[in-house]
Amino acid sequence: MITASIVTCRVCQSVYERRTVWISSRDSGEKRCDVCGALMEIWNGPKLPIYQLVKRGKRES
Repeated sequence: MITASIVTCRVCQSVYERRTVWISSRDSGEKRCDVCGALMEIWNGPKLPIYQLVKRGKRES
């Protein structure tokens, strides 16, 4: 099963398409914004998030 949603980085406002896929084993990791490096999500389990950058936000200095 795959679910999709749109998420926005809370720091730079970059927009991502986020899909979740179920895998047969557990996986853990984290996703950081490709633009500013802010932590967006931490996961640990059989649901694997996949992010695709849709629109770049403003990078903070």
